[in-house]
Amino acid sequence: MTVLNLVPNITYETGGVEYSFGFQFQNNEDIIVKLTDPLGSESLLEEGVDYTLVNGEPGGTVTLSVEPEAGSSLYIYRSTDLSQATDLPATGVLPVEVVERMIDRVVMMVQEIVLSGSDLLVNSLTIKDWKLSQEGNNIVTDKDGERQGFYIAPTAAETEEA
Repeated sequence: MTVLNLVPNITYETGGVEYSFGFQFQNNEDIIVKLTDPLGSESLLEEGVDYTLVNGEPGGTVTLSVEPEAGSSLYIYRSTDLSQATDLPATGVLPVEVVERMIDRVVMMVQEIVLSGSDLLVNSLTIKDWKLSQEGNNIVTDKDGERQGFYIAPTAAETEEA
């Protein structure tokens, strides 16, 4: 699948029990649903107890077990676990669908990190044995402590000249 460039969250003023969203997710555990009552009290809802979730690829639908009190709001967002547990074969045929799913997952993680804004400063990211880190404007990749690649990012001045 291609991951769409969408903000992975949505807020609804409640009215009914069914709420759809357009952003993608791979695992139901990555979707968080919070309900805020009219007095501002926030509750984290539990899938299977407070709501059901259907993956519509792209997007999905949350169906609440009980209609919320009038004046409540529902916040649905994706929070992808920052891990990568897939182990690719060292030789043989590369499973393209598995690789695409891995890349899609990383894009989802990046969308969430970017959404978190300036509150989160990421200097490096480790996925399995690979580490991505920033050195100035440059991105460095290494595996098991050995430099594998170096990407020189354009400076702001170089970007403006283009």
